[in-house]
Amino acid sequence: MWKLVRDKIPEFSEEKKDDRRFSTVKDKAYIKCLRLKLLEEAEEVLESQTREELIEELADVQEVLDQLMLEENVLREEVRKVQVAKSFKKGGFKEGIILDMGS
Repeated sequence: MWKLVRDKIPEFSEEKKDDRRFSTVKDKAYIKCLRLKLLEEAEEVLESQTREELIEELADVQEVLDQLMLEENVLREEVRKVQVAKSFKKGGFKEGIILDMGS
């Protein structure tokens, strides 16, 4: 099983003389890996226990989001515009409203 890792991880692995294998993906496979990495990092946000862990995991989420947006040619301003419009139309998440999804 493969997972996307930060660019310098192979260097660290080489320094430690471990036997992990690395490869490189491109194009659609790379985009898919970025999207999967976003899910992985979001789960780590959920599991974070301290403020420091939360900040660390949010930084990872932001790193993946930034790269995904770059690869998909999505501007931060485009995302912000949609975010503001959705917040105006449907509201934000400030009030803690939850939906009973049934049994």
